[in-house]
Amino acid sequence: MLPTQPHHAVSAAYRTPGGLRVLDLLLAQISQNAERHADAEYRILFCGPRSLDFALPFAAMGFAVTVRFASETEMQAAQRMAEEIGVTADLQVGDPFVGSRSFDAVVLSEGWVPHEDVENGLTRIRESLKDGGLLFVVATKVAADGHVTDYRDTVKKLRRAQWLPVRSENVSAVLSKYYAGNLRPAIKRGRNKHFHVLDWLDGRAAAWWPHGLAGGWLFACRHLPAEKFAIQIIPTLSSAGAERVALSLATGLPSRGYTVLTVANVCGGPLETEFEKRGLPYLIVLREGFWGRLNSALRLARLLSDAKPDVVQTHLFGADFWGRLAARLAGVKNVVTTEHNVRTEFGWVGRLAMRLMAGFSKRYVAISPQTADHLAGLGIARSRIRLVPNGVDINSIIKRSPRPMRDVPRLLFVGRLEAQKDPETMLRALSKIRAPWELTVAGGGSLERGLKGLSDELGIASRVHWQGNRSDVSDVYAEHDLMLLPSKYEGFGLVAVEAAVAGIPIVASDLPVLQSLLTDDGATFVKPGDVEAWAEAIRQTMGNPLPAVERARRLAARDWSRHSVEAMVEGYTKVYGEIASCNM
Repeated sequence: MLPTQPHHAVSAAYRTPGGLRVLDLLLAQISQNAERHADAEYRILFCGPRSLDFALPFAAMGFAVTVRFASETEMQAAQRMAEEIGVTADLQVGDPFVGSRSFDAVVLSEGWVPHEDVENGLTRIRESLKDGGLLFVVATKVAADGHVTDYRDTVKKLRRAQWLPVRSENVSAVLSKYYAGNLRPAIKRGRNKHFHVLDWLDGRAAAWWPHGLAGGWLFACRHLPAEKFAIQIIPTLSSAGAERVALSLATGLPSRGYTVLTVANVCGGPLETEFEKRGLPYLIVLREGFWGRLNSALRLARLLSDAKPDVVQTHLFGADFWGRLAARLAGVKNVVTTEHNVRTEFGWVGRLAMRLMAGFSKRYVAISPQTADHLAGLGIARSRIRLVPNGVDINSIIKRSPRPMRDVPRLLFVGRLEAQKDPETMLRALSKIRAPWELTVAGGGSLERGLKGLSDELGIASRVHWQGNRSDVSDVYAEHDLMLLPSKYEGFGLVAVEAAVAGIPIVASDLPVLQSLLTDDGATFVKPGDVEAWAEAIRQTMGNPLPAVERARRLAARDWSRHSVEAMVEGYTKVYGEIASCNM
């Protein structure tokens, strides 16, 4: 359930440093998570003496809130306050750990258990949290009882209790250090009328204050089983090839003993839904503002420093650069970089960056012999390159029957609508074919708007059906008659393997990697970017489809196990094991 009214109406109850900042941070993170559960009630459990300060605003905003108190007296005082401001919450007395895993989020404020019992409490709180739920822990450096808490010590306690702090924020710079001994008595006597001004200034400073010197923190945590731990970093969670590989690794590596956290260091995307459906942990580190890249890298460095993963893996240039920089800042040395293409993004700047950062990764994974050659050309020693082909879920792909094409052939393009995939050449070629056809475009990208305009300009808009990004295309091949792969260059060709396994006839760019995957007689190969050649190849294939259908049938009958998800996961497991053995 999402917020229905602002929280500021009940903020006057705050008399603890960082309180309003904690509320703002909790609101941002819980609301973002609740949006993914919009079809169900989102339940939050609050525990600890300061719980009411955070719980009542959430209750006022329409969340299903439960608060557990240590005594009847505390609960009765809370009931009076709730009635006074007109909000409804489930107020209980009892053990905060007793539950049936019914809450989507749990918020623990300072003093929720005695300091000496924190680790035990952190372990037992799992009894109240749903699988995949979030745990929020509010910690103050100098507590009201004088107990001093250290940032690093808190992180260690969380990790020992099998919680990974996926995000940590300062909630106070220095104010809380003096609150217990100086400000608190003054506030009780009503002499400090400027507390909120001081608190606001303190919160603004906390945003850039060093973690170790801050006066308080908010930790957002996910459950981390006691296994080896890997973090893979990728720019987005779109539904393109590299992102689908990351999803497959996050799904398959746990069976090999690795818990995997997937981090998108630019933005999310349609694959978030698939991660949620499979119960896989992931984190979006949004790149926002003028200093977005630097701030994202610093947040990544903080995450890696706190998490201390056994392995960090990066995909695509945006993560290869910023993710490896963050790993170096955090002192994480076990880094694996996967090269997904045969061209470096950003031209000479990208190539220079890859050369300068060659030593930042212990191992490089090439997804094809062509990408291995590309890495070697960037100065990466062959001894550090391992070949692990991308894998597809072969068993999920629905086979196309070896039938002739329809009277109006249904053509298919699957991929990102970007210059590399060259959908423009495909559209221009199709506009030259007089015979009837229909085209399905499964994919999205920055060129989508321009391509739609081009199809209208070419007079073929009524025959082109735009489906946008699809997280699962396992059944789309069987519904069509001809697959078009007009890419200018490819590092592997995940879609090509899927189409081959499905048994759909293919017209593809004459690229070495596609010829290697599909074999010389498995598809019709055409020079990339040649509109006339593409038009002629499509025209001939539709005019005499039986040879293409027979080639597709033979191609589908091949043993594709080398390109299965299982083979890919096994390959990465071996690479992870190699770099781990280097430390022994």
